[in-house]
Amino acid sequence: SIDDFSPSPGQGAIAIVARADDAQTISMLKKIEDPDSRLEIEAERSLSDYVDSGCRFPLGAYAKSNGLEMTLSVSAFSVDGKQSLHVDKTGKKDDPKSLGKNTGEELRARGVNDLALNWREKVEEWNKT
Repeated sequence: SIDDFSPSPGQGAIAIVARADDAQTISMLKKIEDPDSRLEIEAERSLSDYVDSGCRFPLGAYAKSNGLEMTLSVSAFSVDGKQSLHVDKTGKKDDPKSLGKNTGEELRARGVNDLALNWREKVEEWNKT
């Protein structure tokens, strides 16, 4: 379940792009777009950008809309699994980037940068072997 193991930010979302000047394709894509999913992914990606996560620092993040609000749940672990950080933060659904940034600020205050550095060092070490 999501409570046991958070997916990577943006996991499971399908993105389809179109040329900015292709109004016909954009109009067609708007019909299948899920606005809540778009906002949820924006919150997750904003968080990921803010704490600089990625393939060298895995982070679990899951945003869920509920009415006019959205909750962003995040988990980060040390390489050995002995340390962990968990944050659940709720904000306005129509401002997903702020929710991601605010959640990232709380993670930084709680030491996520130390976990990230440890992961990056370990990945570099693994890549040398």
